[in-house]
Amino acid sequence: MRTPRLRLLSALLAVALFFTLLPVSALAEGSTHTGTNHTSSRSLDENSKDDQGLTYTLNADHTATVANYDNHTPDGVIDIPDTVTKDNIDYTVTAIGNNAFESLNVSSVFIPATVTSIGPFAFRFCKFLATVTFAEDSQLKSIGLGAFYGTEQAYPRFKEIKIPDSVETIGNAAFRYCQNLERIALPSALQTLSNVTFYGCTALSEVTFPASLETIQVGAFGYCRNLSEVELPASLKTIQSYVFGGCSDLKTVSYDGSLEQWNHITANNDVLGYSCPSLVTDDYTAQFILVENDLPDHFPKTVTITKYTGTESTVILPSTISSWPVTKIGEAAFQDNTTITSVTIPASVTEIGKLTAPTVEGYTFDGWYADAAHTTEFDFSTPITGDTTIYAKWTANDYYVSFFTEHGDPPTSQNVKYNGTATDPGKLSEEGYTFGGWYADENRTIEFDFTQPIKSNTPVYAKWTAKDYEVSFVTEHSDAPTSQNVPYNGTATYPGELTADGYTFIGWYTDDTYDTKFDFTKPITGDTKVYAKWEKNAPVLPDTYALNVSGAFVYVDGVDVTAPAGDTTLQLEKDASVRLVADPDRMPSGMVFDRWTILNGALNADDAEKFETGRTLEEFAFTMPAEPLSIEATPRMQEEEGSDTVSVIAGVTLGTAATALVAWQAYDLGMSLYQEHWLPADFVMPKTRAELALLLWNTAGRPAPAAQPAFTDITDPDTAQAAQWAVETGLMTPKSADRFKPEKSVTRWKAVRSWKRVTNQNT
Repeated sequence: MRTPRLRLLSALLAVALFFTLLPVSALAEGSTHTGTNHTSSRSLDENSKDDQGLTYTLNADHTATVANYDNHTPDGVIDIPDTVTKDNIDYTVTAIGNNAFESLNVSSVFIPATVTSIGPFAFRFCKFLATVTFAEDSQLKSIGLGAFYGTEQAYPRFKEIKIPDSVETIGNAAFRYCQNLERIALPSALQTLSNVTFYGCTALSEVTFPASLETIQVGAFGYCRNLSEVELPASLKTIQSYVFGGCSDLKTVSYDGSLEQWNHITANNDVLGYSCPSLVTDDYTAQFILVENDLPDHFPKTVTITKYTGTESTVILPSTISSWPVTKIGEAAFQDNTTITSVTIPASVTEIGKLTAPTVEGYTFDGWYADAAHTTEFDFSTPITGDTTIYAKWTANDYYVSFFTEHGDPPTSQNVKYNGTATDPGKLSEEGYTFGGWYADENRTIEFDFTQPIKSNTPVYAKWTAKDYEVSFVTEHSDAPTSQNVPYNGTATYPGELTADGYTFIGWYTDDTYDTKFDFTKPITGDTKVYAKWEKNAPVLPDTYALNVSGAFVYVDGVDVTAPAGDTTLQLEKDASVRLVADPDRMPSGMVFDRWTILNGALNADDAEKFETGRTLEEFAFTMPAEPLSIEATPRMQEEEGSDTVSVIAGVTLGTAATALVAWQAYDLGMSLYQEHWLPADFVMPKTRAELALLLWNTAGRPAPAAQPAFTDITDPDTAQAAQWAVETGLMTPKSADRFKPEKSVTRWKAVRSWKRVTNQNT
């Protein structure tokens, strides 16, 4: 077996290492935990937490994941059980979750055989971690991204970890910056060593590779400064860039296999390492390929540049790399460069395909040219006879800045070159709306910045706010509905129908002349008044009307309906036939019928004319009017035979007026004698209906009426109660449904007769 001697030309490698993880401190020194104190099962409380402070995520398949740790255990010694139990259900612990112990006080951890995966950043920044022990029969399959990412703090403990051979996957940066890790044996099941896995493990001096390993990815051992010898397994097929970059003490890289791929990458970098002075003996700075002093026989002795991943705009290719001539350039060599303007090709190149167009954001590639002025296209079929520079021609892309608006006409779209800026089209105006500016998103949450470079077709959106207008309601009757605040082009809400006593609501109209009905589906475009239209109701006539008669027999349609005692009160229909006959027995002692007196209401026109001529007759007929009517047979004093008065009356023919005067004088004299001889000494004769109601009510002991007073023309509370009671008991009659007419006068005879009824004296 031949042990190759490697040398590396120093170069700057501009390969993204995938992560911007911050450096963290060393983990801790390993141990040989035997599991003696291991507890296989623990119970969980209502929050899925065990007595160590570990909280678990419980899954439907009865597995559990360690979710987080609350530093509950003072010394930080964690023993992860095989199973946990909650509500009498067992869950197998199969995983340590993402960030479960990140930055926490963990000094030692035992990981049981049931755990098959350790999640990303599970133990990142655990600067006190000294021991990580796996069960001897561990079934662990994967260690996640940055799982043991260390710290740079001064806690030199974590020196060794025995990774179970069952592990098939180790994530990127899993042990990055574990600066005190000295030895590592990779598991036998591992096929790919991920990017920057041990990057920055500055104390690492011993690495054992498994026979299964096929690929080592970018920067896997970058800056492992303590590595001096590396023996790669024969199984290795692919080595990516920067694998041992910065390994300043690396002297020997041994390999006895058949590599299938060395990445040919960016200028000033190489596949194996950058800044490895002990490995590189050539002063020449390589740009594209691993170089060795003694490579296996199957390695090529010429260089083909297959890929350039640098960012330089002007690229000058070398003619040799460590005495190997650069003879070929692959067609896709420069397609990922985003800034390239020219490539200088050395005369050593004998084969070159038409280079694939590179991609530059915001520009269109227009071809390769033989001159910087881009006047002559380069002919790739022409043999290279000397150092040749070709120039990439680019045209900045044009992009549309389009303006969108929901109202009015949008501004004209603008054609803007890549990295140019759009012009602010200014404010827009639209009836009923307020312009709120230009925005970068349809939701109008991010204002558009007209100073920012345009890099693609760009929509810009106008923001509008609808103006609010007042819709007010006007009505002559009842209370008006509350005014409404309506956005422009919105619609008012129908406020409903109104009600008012004595009126019928017709509808809502646009004007106070009520010519046009208001359309509640029509958009509102300004302050608006809406008018309620009313029609006055026709008066509602009652079916019957009250007739009150004092001192007479009453016949209705020929039927005697006279009350046995006192006044007769009836409810009659309009036009009922009524006949009254004066009743001498209802006249006060010593008095006789004089005339008919209408106390309340009025007769129909024809009957009123008859009444003027026949009011002194003891019998009077009429038809019931359409209103309440009160009639009294008014008495006068009876003249004694042989008296002066009788002689005067018998001997003199008097006119109507004189007769009425004599009769009234007799009546007045009789009432005076009656009041003097038969009424109490303190009796005060009432003059109005209000005074009569109070007299009767007080005489009866001020009883409460059955209903609340209903007469609107009485304001005094006592008078109102007295009037209500007098009407309810039939002693007095109302003038209408809600009016009593308290100021109207009453006859003394009516007053005396009503008072006698209250005191149970016969009339």
